[in-house]
This record gives sequence, C-alpha cells and structure tokens, in this order.
Amino acid sequence: MSSSEAEPWWADLEKDEEESAAAPDIPDIDGDICSDGSIMKTIKKSGSGSLMPKKGDKVRCHYIGTLLSGEKFDSSRDRNTPFDFTIGSGVITGWSEGVATMKEGEIADFEIVAAKAYGEHGSPPKIPGGATLKFEIELLSFSGTGAVDVSSKKDSGVMKTALKDADGWKKPKTLGTVVCHVKARVEGGPVVINTKCADGQTMEFVVGDGECELRGLEDAVLSMKAGDVAQFKFSAASAYGVEGNAEKGVPAGASLVGIVQLVSFVNPQESWELSDNAARVTEASTYREKGNACFKGGKYQQAVARYTHAINGFNNNMPDDGDELKAANEALLPCYLNAAACHLKLRSAGKAKECAEKALGIDANNIKGLFRKGSAQTDLGEWEEAVESLKRCLDLDAKNAGAQRAYKKVKTLMKEQVAKDKKRFGGMFDRMAAASTKADPAPTAVDSAP
Repeated sequence: MSSSEAEPWWADLEKDEEESAAAPDIPDIDGDICSDGSIMKTIKKSGSGSLMPKKGDKVRCHYIGTLLSGEKFDSSRDRNTPFDFTIGSGVITGWSEGVATMKEGEIADFEIVAAKAYGEHGSPPKIPGGATLKFEIELLSFSGTGAVDVSSKKDSGVMKTALKDADGWKKPKTLGTVVCHVKARVEGGPVVINTKCADGQTMEFVVGDGECELRGLEDAVLSMKAGDVAQFKFSAASAYGVEGNAEKGVPAGASLVGIVQLVSFVNPQESWELSDNAARVTEASTYREKGNACFKGGKYQQAVARYTHAINGFNNNMPDDGDELKAANEALLPCYLNAAACHLKLRSAGKAKECAEKALGIDANNIKGLFRKGSAQTDLGEWEEAVESLKRCLDLDAKNAGAQRAYKKVKTLMKEQVAKDKKRFGGMFDRMAAASTKADPAPTAVDSAP
C-alpha cells in the first residue's frame, strides 16, 4: 500500500504542535454538493471544528433569501432574530441538505432549484412557481442529538458521531481483521495516536483480541462500514483507564476524542456461508490452529474465541451419519478439548465442564475429556463427581500423571472438608449430648428391667 493510498481524507491535519492542540478539522464542502446540480454551494467564510450537523440536530442560523433577480423575499438579519430549525424537518429539502454541509461559524451562498425549494407552485406572493432560490446562510450553532452510544457495555463509554456514511451494510464482527486510520487526542490536550506517519501505514488488528492500545476502538469499528468516517468520544475506561499513560501524555482518568476511518475489513465466514461439510471441516481446522497459536502464547481468551468459531461452523449443520459425520466429529473433538483447557486456565469451571462433556459426547472414553471434566468438577466443588471422572480416566490410563495428581488433590480436599466439618460440628454434638444427659433422670431399677 502506497503512502498516498493509505492516507485518509483528513490526513493533512496536525501540521505542527500549535495546530495539534486544537480540535481536528474536517474539509470544507462546497460546489455541487448533491452531484446533480440541485444545490450549488459557495463558501464565503470557512467555519471551524470537526463536526457538521446531521438529521435530527437542532441548528441556529441567520439567512438572507433572494430570487435569481436579486429581489429579497426574506431575511432573519432584517428581523435581527436567528432562525432555529431541526435538520430534516420543518424546512425545504435544500436547507436540510445544504446546512448539513456546514461547520459552525461558516457563511455560504446556496443556489437551490425549485424541486428542493417550493416546487412548481412556489410560495405566493413573494416566491413564484418553479423558482430557483438563492440563500446566504450563516450557521451560528447546532446541538447534535445524533451521538450514539456504541459501547458494548452501553455505558456511554464510546459515543459515535458519523462524519461520512459509506455505501453498503456489512460491518466487522468478532475475529474480523480490520484496517483503519485513527487520530485521537486527549480532550483539550495533545494527539496520542495518529496513523498518518512518515510511511503512511494503517492500523490493523483482530476484533475481539483486546489488544488495541485504545481500549474502546474495537467497539468503535464494530459500528462502522468500510469507508465510513466517524468521530468518537472515549471515556477514560474506554481509553487509557484511571491510570492514564504518562509516556503518551495522557493524564489519569482522561477521556479522548478521535476520528476513525475504517479502510477495510475481512470477517471470518459464518456457518451459513460455508457451502458444505468439507468447507466447515476446513474452517474448523484453520481456526483450531489459530487457537492453538494463541494458547501457546498464553492468550487463552483469544484462543477460546477461535475454538468457538470453529465449533459454531457446525451449528445446525451436523451430518446425520457416515464419513461426513466422522469428519465433523474429528474436527470438533480437539476444539472442545482445547476450549475446555482454556476455560480451566481462565477459571471458568462451568464452561470448562460443558466443553469437556461435549467432547465426551463424541468420545466417551477420551482421556483428556475425562481429566478436564474431573478438574472442572473439582473447581466447582463437585468432588464426588470429580472422583468418578478421574477414576475413569485412571482406569483407562493408570500412569497418567496429571490425573493422578488431580485425583489425589480432590481426595485431599474431601478429607480436609470432613475434618473441618468434624471440628465445626463435633463440639456442637458433644454439647447437645451433655445437655440431654443432664436433663433426663437416671433410670430406676424398674425402668431398666426387661
């Protein structure tokens, strides 16, 4: 990828240190803004900031409206009263579409054809039918209602405001590989991430791996389509946390604002996209190997995600019998076993037990399955069941050192629990017996006779 291809449209931002302290700007929009000649725009004074109003936003402006002849038909300036409206309602189409291209403080001339103004009937007596209109508009301010909470926790940790909406509908999913440009800064402070560097490289990562420097970036890209550009506000918890990042100049508890451009992404195949059993087996094998690599690197959560994807490929698609069922089970078995091992590492005993049982459903005498089920049962406090699972494992492989240790561990736990119970309740039973003896009189000779 060349530098020119990699640079996003906002890549010329941050020219120097002074500029980096300001909010990131976006380019002016003028000319044929609808690409059909219906609204022509000429900027007279550029605005500032990194946002433009969107549908649903409330805006305040001054305007002067004239016919092509120059005859004025309306002016908020003459009334000395700004005009308030909501983008997308209550005004002519040309206004909603035109003002949506403005930045705060901008002044622009618009020429709007009748179809996007008052149509063939006009607005008598001042505006004749079929009239093209001219407006000088100054955008004084606007309040965005369009910021959307895209955080996975729905705690307003990642708030999104769209700047450019690309075509299409597909978005990244967990385990998708995304390529993006990111520019983020501490609110009112320095830029801390900027992928516009000397070689023009992009940022690339796998969604769900939790390895993004900017914690909320995964949530951000999950809300985008390829080609989208959006501004995000990241809370401290979705940025660098309460601890901040002194090396980057991020204070403790600081929130960040940033612009993200999603360049491209590749999602893993869904089960319905896999054409046949052979394709599902291949996908499972691919993601099992990816999971194994994560496991070896100690990245157990990432490994689980890949094993789970491999397993999910067979959802509602298991063959009934024959060679295809055998192939499917051979692909699934190691995924269930490895997922169980990951869950044990992550101390998710319930999920570990579930995966081990799925593996044993395929191979009832699988030694790893029995061992991992027994280990999970031990962690869950199901000691008697754990003894049974581990004993079965040792019956099949008496020299299995791991199973021997696990069996000894659970037996020790059971013995210790008995001792604790005896110590805890033994004295109580002794006191109860003593109280009973004291309360009851000794039997007489008649009472004790047979």
